[in-house]
Amino acid sequence: MKLIPSGREPFQITVLAAVVLYGLAALADFNRFATSTLRVFPDPWGRVFIAGFALSAFAALAGMIMGNVSGVLIERIGLWPLAGIGAWYGLWSLGVNGSRALGFAAFLFALAIASICRIWKIRRAKQLSGVAAELVARAPDERTS
Repeated sequence: MKLIPSGREPFQITVLAAVVLYGLAALADFNRFATSTLRVFPDPWGRVFIAGFALSAFAALAGMIMGNVSGVLIERIGLWPLAGIGAWYGLWSLGVNGSRALGFAAFLFALAIASICRIWKIRRAKQLSGVAAELVARAPDERTS
């Protein structure tokens, strides 16, 4: 029985894959694919920012695909920077573009909140698995009775 459930949900996989693909496209041809928000960053920080965004989404996606305990922990490692970068990107978008960026910023804030919720879910499941392991260790050995 897996106590830390995999995050293999189609919605989560699709969103993370879109972030990875967008990041790769923006890195390959920055001036064509980068948002106006990213182009306002001082050079080279727009590229560094989008590389971090894509790399953290890739780590979370790779961890989900692994589907084991190590994969779930790798997923969590990828979600931390994804949440921070997503929130920062949303705030920067609002600061640079004002109300015109509201829809994009709302998506980024939702991505950050969803990442934090998933991190919390993994953390909670890890705590519960530790409690379950402790209970099993304390249980009397029923095979000898």
